[in-house]
Amino acid sequence: MNLVPPGPAALAGFVLFLVPGLLFLALLRRQDREALALDEALFLAVASSLAASSWLALLLAELGRFSLLTAAAAVGALSLAAVFLGRRRLAWPFRRPASWNELVPGLVLLTLTFGLDARPTEYLVGGRDPGTYVSAMALIGRTGGIVYTDPSVLAIPREDVELFYRNPSAPDFTWGRFMGFPLERPETGRVTPEFFHLFPAFGAYLFQAMGVKGALATPPVFGILGTLGVFLVFRRLFGPPTALLASLLLALNAVQVWFARYPVSEPMSQFLIFLGLLAFAHWEERGSTAFGLLAGFVLGLSLLVRIDSVLIALPLLIY
Repeated sequence: MNLVPPGPAALAGFVLFLVPGLLFLALLRRQDREALALDEALFLAVASSLAASSWLALLLAELGRFSLLTAAAAVGALSLAAVFLGRRRLAWPFRRPASWNELVPGLVLLTLTFGLDARPTEYLVGGRDPGTYVSAMALIGRTGGIVYTDPSVLAIPREDVELFYRNPSAPDFTWGRFMGFPLERPETGRVTPEFFHLFPAFGAYLFQAMGVKGALATPPVFGILGTLGVFLVFRRLFGPPTALLASLLLALNAVQVWFARYPVSEPMSQFLIFLGLLAFAHWEERGSTAFGLLAGFVLGLSLLVRIDSVLIALPLLIY
């Protein structure tokens, strides 16, 4: 069941998943824009939009106001304001490539990763990470928030609570409402999904648009973009042949394909880290303020997906 009709959902998807990135490119300094190859600019348009929209999804979910249409309206309003304020700097976001053959390696990689990764694993069993993530997407999409106050728990008479929940003096969140959804305490009835919530908050967009199939499609989105991010970072650092070989080997790796199709947060973490490294490389090359801000925002955002993303700080600081 789609919570948002197809027409409005498609329009909202265009706004959320393209407009912020296009605006970012259009407002760049001329020298920064000219330093981008066409495939790199196209990737940044989509990737930076997804990063910004995922942060907005988490913010709205934390406020208990999550909605695909509300998020799209907010992005649209902010984008119009940015266009008005920066109208003198606006320029076409893409430059014409010196040769269209430059796009061939990226298109080959995109075709390969799409064919391998764009078939989600239909994992709906609760209690483990995948089931918890998909259920959290549904919870956010249906209720608009991360925390849910369960009326069934609150309906238990006080004198009967110990029949369902032993040790009433135990610390908060040591009771389980469902596997992966701990209960704060019987008196409050507040239930919160485990793990960090950026990934399921983004997945709630697709859940509202396409139901459970949309939620299951969330990992392939990041798996495909994460592989492309590796290609673009390696190309900027080591050149096209090394980048293509490395990304093809990654795309064909069974572990990469497995996680790109599996409802867990690793693909989103990979996507954000390599988007951050790409922006970091541009900042380091030309001292671009815009790319420095993007790198800091995206790498910081990765900490809201998995806490082990903090390990990226050490090599960057050493560098």
